[in-house]
Amino acid sequence: MDDNLTGCWDGFYTYARRDYAVGFGATLIETPGWLTGSTQEVCSSGQEEGALLCATLEGHRNNAEVQFVKTYDGSAANFNRPVHYRGMVSADGTEIEGTWQISARWTGRFLMLRSGSHGVEQRVAEFEKAK
Repeated sequence: MDDNLTGCWDGFYTYARRDYAVGFGATLIETPGWLTGSTQEVCSSGQEEGALLCATLEGHRNNAEVQFVKTYDGSAANFNRPVHYRGMVSADGTEIEGTWQISARWTGRFLMLRSGSHGVEQRVAEFEKAK
């Protein structure tokens, strides 16, 4: 797989016990084997609901497999633990799908689509229905 992942992405993640996806924006920078970047999202629940959450990403890529850690910037008190992501890049390089984990009890799935991709709404609806 030669498609470089550098660019803007529309991301979505689910919690194991919720039926809806939370959206986020991501910027990825890929250099040979390494991934860095950042994310922004609006907190969807709890004391921080409505707050803008910013994080950095660091990880690596091995062919179609990606792994990275999301580290929040510390501006929101309840978001201070790293989030570990593991996923697979689609054959055409326009999607990354996999799982995230904070602890054994806090896990879920994620989907990232290259910004500007066609059919985003339909793909997110499919993602939310899949368990």
